[in-house]
Amino acid sequence: MTDYHHQGVEAALVALRCPGALQGYASCLREAEAQHYSYAAFLEALLAQELDSRRQHRTTHH
Repeated sequence: MTDYHHQGVEAALVALRCPGALQGYASCLREAEAQHYSYAAFLEALLAQELDSRRQHRTTHH
């Protein structure tokens, strides 16, 4: 994936207000590449990062 693509994904995560996915994107991508994840497995891992972030935010702010 090129820097252009990384910037596009990161911009989309910002626009979609997904700070957890944005924060974990680079590490999740490295792990996916190292472990030869399918696209679906990578997407699932990235979305899990966002869900975990939202759960933590909800717990600490309520």
